[in-house]
Amino acid sequence: MATRRDQIARLQYITTGCTPQEIASEVALYLSGGGRWVQLRMKEHPDSVVAQTAQMLLVPVHACGGVLIIDDRVEVAARVKADGVHLGRGDMPPGEARHIMGDAIIGATANTEEDIRAAVEAGVDYIGAGPLRHTTTKKVLAPLLGIEGYTRLMSTAGDAPPVVAIGGITPDDVAAIAATGVHGIAVGGAISHADDPCGVTRRFVELTGLFEKGK
Repeated sequence: MATRRDQIARLQYITTGCTPQEIASEVALYLSGGGRWVQLRMKEHPDSVVAQTAQMLLVPVHACGGVLIIDDRVEVAARVKADGVHLGRGDMPPGEARHIMGDAIIGATANTEEDIRAAVEAGVDYIGAGPLRHTTTKKVLAPLLGIEGYTRLMSTAGDAPPVVAIGGITPDDVAAIAATGVHGIAVGGAISHADDPCGVTRRFVELTGLFEKGK
């Protein structure tokens, strides 16, 4: 029987645009390149704008058989019937989000072994661990992990839900990341800031085969 964890994509895209129109455009290019998992991140906008943007994205994402996750805004995610929510370490506790979201996908951010253990205890469906290296898409960064950090985290992860690497990842990093045992990768600027977002997405999709081989 399929579970929520079975839905966790090897390639996840995190939006970087500043307006609903910019985000809709970048997501369209990502979907055209074969991407299917989208996390809507709009830290600086009110709930009304996040909800409007999410509703714009739901139709094209679902038409491709994809998944739409909303960063942080649990009530918005529940209201627009998004597929799930991603929670940072300072956001709503996963247990409270589960009460609101029901059977939706719930992800959590981690940077340390302690974060991983807390996420496991909270019953989240996946963990976004990072950052790999410095990235300009987040204003406040946790300590950089590097490849060695992922190796360390995975050596103690035990029966943790799927762990997804995030933070400044490029196609050249994927082989080394896959070798650490993580489930997949989350990217933003590497796709949206590329000269050919569709082409880069296709390349990332191809590279996710490395994670399948490492199962």
